[in-house]
Amino acid sequence: MAFSPDKETAIPFDGDGYMLNRQKLPEIQNARTKNGSKF
Repeated sequence: MAFSPDKETAIPFDGDGYMLNRQKLPEIQNARTKNGSKF
């Protein structure tokens, strides 16, 4: 069970998963874009 960003809506999911760090993700994407990755 996961929760949406509003921390009120439960979102069920099956299988393996991971928590997305919404603060670090843009930093990682920007660094990879500078190195030539395309999203």
